[in-house]
Amino acid sequence: MNDNRRPYRKPMRMSGYDYNTNNRYFLTFCTERRQCILSTIKPGDVFNPAILTLTEIGTIVDSYIKSSENVQGITIDHYVIMPNHVHILLTLIHDETYNGSSRAPTPTNSVIARFISGLKRLINREIGHNIWQRGYYDHIIRNEDDYRNTWLYISNNPAHWAEDQYFQT
Repeated sequence: MNDNRRPYRKPMRMSGYDYNTNNRYFLTFCTERRQCILSTIKPGDVFNPAILTLTEIGTIVDSYIKSSENVQGITIDHYVIMPNHVHILLTLIHDETYNGSSRAPTPTNSVIARFISGLKRLINREIGHNIWQRGYYDHIIRNEDDYRNTWLYISNNPAHWAEDQYFQT
């Protein structure tokens, strides 16, 4: 605890890294209290080990992620909408003239922070209330092997839902 009697929060962003840098990023953001409201996952068969079915809210999330392809400088490479969280693998390629808006405070007012903030805000507006936990987790993709492993992790995540760190019944 610090002097203000507030619990210490570990910084979620890499210190000194410019999140406006053109690169690939793996992002994860969760529902409030990790409620399983986005999809359901049921066991499948040998050829399809998990059957992921989007809920009505998950369908809204999916439509906004797909429409994010129109966001200047961001390409959604791969994503999955799990029951209580979303994984997105994206590529950031932008120029210095991009000036999106966000309520995110400086110093997190990067293109990625504005993207996640805007995505959550639009989804919340359509649903009519906040469904998201504050913030998001990120991983900066370091090389092609890291990219490939992250892609496979996203693809295989539904099949490993019961072992997932966010698993809840």
